Amino acid sequence: MTSSVDRHVDRHGETARWEAPDVLVLDRARLDLSDASWMAPARSVRARATRSPHGLYAALPRLERLHLLDGSAPDLDDLAGCRNLRGLTVQGVRRLTDVSAVAGLVSLEMLALYGLKDLQVVPSLARLTLLSWVDLGRLPGLDGIEGVLAAPHLTDLTFVRAVGVAPGDAGRIAASGVRRFEWFAEDVPDRVWVPFREAVGLPRSVPTTVDDWFAARDEPSPSAASGRPRHQA
Repeated sequence: MTSSVDRHVDRHGETARWEAPDVLVLDRARLDLSDASWMAPARSVRARATRSPHGLYAALPRLERLHLLDGSAPDLDDLAGCRNLRGLTVQGVRRLTDVSAVAGLVSLEMLALYGLKDLQVVPSLARLTLLSWVDLGRLPGLDGIEGVLAAPHLTDLTFVRAVGVAPGDAGRIAASGVRRFEWFAEDVPDRVWVPFREAVGLPRSVPTTVDDWFAARDEPSPSAASGRPRHQA
């Protein structure tokens, strides 16, 4: 596997390295569908400013977490068919205006959208029945979060810095199944975020990342790790 990756790096002058046997890091890579063969072991991919053809990520049978960082793209159609994807981060992608492909990622459990200044609409996430945590940050052009709140089992919602909200969004959060909410406002005026936070009125969520969230969620309990049932009082 390593030699295959090395040849790929030499040919394209890009960076591709295995951080762990199933964790792949790409930097400014230019990929084609034939790359699916050496990428197949990847359970987690972190791709910075990387170009990939339609269908490549869907062809990775073990892919569960994907981080798309920087670069430029008008949409996320390259993610179509990623039915096993559990965690997705999209950050700093220029010109991105269409994230409708997210609505079809039916195994998604955690979603982070950050630094997408051209994004105005998040589609209805009603089909994402496993989605429980959404992190939104630096989305000043967003016209509201009604589509996010359509996720039927969403429990944690976090805002970071400027996030566009619509009238009534605070009440929608309060009336939804969300259990924890926080707005890490930083440069947002108090007159904007403080009354919004008070109107939501939920316990505070804590900051996390996709990787940290899954590490905590997937780590077996001590009793499970030892193979012994937990004592019942």
